[in-house]
Amino acid sequence: MPPTTAAEKQKKYRDKLKKENPQKYEEIQKKAKERSAHETQETYTRELEEKTPRKEVTEFISNNIPNIETPKKEEVKKKLLEDDVLTKSLKLQFQTANNTEKNVLRKVLDNNIVKKYKLKTRLRTSLGFKKIKLKVGNEELSAKVSWFTWILKNMKRKEKRRKLKR
Repeated sequence: MPPTTAAEKQKKYRDKLKKENPQKYEEIQKKAKERSAHETQETYTRELEEKTPRKEVTEFISNNIPNIETPKKEEVKKKLLEDDVLTKSLKLQFQTANNTEKNVLRKVLDNNIVKKYKLKTRLRTSLGFKKIKLKVGNEELSAKVSWFTWILKNMKRKEKRRKLKR
């Protein structure tokens, strides 16, 4: 007879218990159900748990840059945390602000430093600003106006100028 596996031994024990002591068998079944229900509840609450900025940064660092020294990792962690918290704070402030406050927040993103590093579009989208204003020549375009429309309009202007020159 081949050796029995652990699962087979457990099954034999449960069958034997079911025949000889059904009360104890029911007790074991109840405990198993309670344990599995508790474990699924814990898993569910862990999944629902809100990710804090600190947890997000730690997870990002461990997944993307695991091979750096701990002191440098801590510096990177602090900078990323500052960035994440500042971004979320500004985004929340923008959502709850009135029009004049929103204009002030928009002006924060319209300065020489932001322009120098070409971060205007990226910052506006990360903060959740709905309209992204693009300056093309002397005109300001919103994101709703397509580049194609702008090109057609300029082509028509050039044609008019050519006709006027003749």
